[in-house]
Amino acid sequence: MRKIILLFTLALVTQIATAQRTAYHTQPEKLFNQGKEMFLEGNYVGAKDMLSRFTMVSDDAYLKEEAAYMTAVSSFMGGSENGGEILKAFLDRYPETVHRHLVSFLIGSSHYDKKEWEAARIWFNLADLDYLTMQEQEDYSFRTGYTHLQLGNKEEATRFFGLLSQNSTKYRDAADFYLGYIDYSNSDYAGALQRFQRLKELQPRAADLKEAEQYRRPLTAIALVEISVTITWISTCRCATSSVSMSSRMRSSSPGGAVMVSTLPSRSPLT
Repeated sequence: MRKIILLFTLALVTQIATAQRTAYHTQPEKLFNQGKEMFLEGNYVGAKDMLSRFTMVSDDAYLKEEAAYMTAVSSFMGGSENGGEILKAFLDRYPETVHRHLVSFLIGSSHYDKKEWEAARIWFNLADLDYLTMQEQEDYSFRTGYTHLQLGNKEEATRFFGLLSQNSTKYRDAADFYLGYIDYSNSDYAGALQRFQRLKELQPRAADLKEAEQYRRPLTAIALVEISVTITWISTCRCATSSVSMSSRMRSSSPGGAVMVSTLPSRSPLT
């Protein structure tokens, strides 16, 4: 009888110890999964908190790298003032990460938001478009095209805006506006007129395309005035100079000669 009790006690102790070890090892994974779920849902504050707790109790190198990536992106997406620096620190620590292309794009975006065009261009160039999602590719193309336009690289800007004009519902009108501007600045008045006419004709149904609403709204309120005046001017004058110059109204030059186009917003959502 004593042997049976002893064996039962040993089995019970072993079972409890095993359960405790299992709980110890699964708790970090649970924290990681909860943090990842919050990250994917856009709850960046909650994700950072949960992933920070995970990092303190886990020794899984791979999951800790993933947690560091999500934490850095959460800082950027949450509007942290030093979000770009946090992303750079992540890349310094994990230079071979599979997320390096997206992280480079986001770092470029942090410079882009600060109108640091040359720094934005450098970081955008480090991101391979093929490793981004379709939505990220559209954001990347718009921001890269706009950056090149600010730097005076009209050929590169035309390439990116051209892709968006042909393939993007979200950015097509914004891209066509800038392509029209580039045509106008290159004295291609026929090309500019064609693009501006299309944009003017699209305005009545612009509200139906909700994905691009924040770009169409400024286009309706501000750019439509410029478009209307420019269409009239091109149609009646077709000359290279005029006291009513679209370029003089639409832009101001920085000391470096960069074109500062202000009619449409440069900020694109990263969702």
